[in-house]
Amino acid sequence: MRHISLKVARLLAFAVLAAWSQFVAAAEIQVISSGGFAAAYRALAPDFEQQSGHKLITAWGPSMGKTPQAIPNRIDRGEPIDVVIMVGEALDQLVAKGLIHDGRTLALSRIGVAVKAGAAKPDLSTVAGLRPNSDSSR
Repeated sequence: MRHISLKVARLLAFAVLAAWSQFVAAAEIQVISSGGFAAAYRALAPDFEQQSGHKLITAWGPSMGKTPQAIPNRIDRGEPIDVVIMVGEALDQLVAKGLIHDGRTLALSRIGVAVKAGAAKPDLSTVAGLRPNSDSSR
């Protein structure tokens, strides 16, 4: 998989919202997003509103979890939502349940670990593998 830059992610998000807005008669679009896409969304939202004439009504919440603000819980409660922006795995689950019509990838984000030259590579398969040993120097 290729890394996608924040600039490309912003352009993709804007294109998705712009294309979607052509089919919306209402002037207000209810959007809910997790925090991972917040910076791109906040950068794009004003331009989208200005160019489209639509107003974005935005709510924020985690992609998963049991809190009332979690996106799946908001959908289960029947909150009015037109656009959902969230983590792919959680989105796939909602699509599989028929709660969301379709899912599209806006961006891929990778997390890396830097290791000092000559040091042992950490075990990335578990959280415990990422934690430093109690006897290691910091």
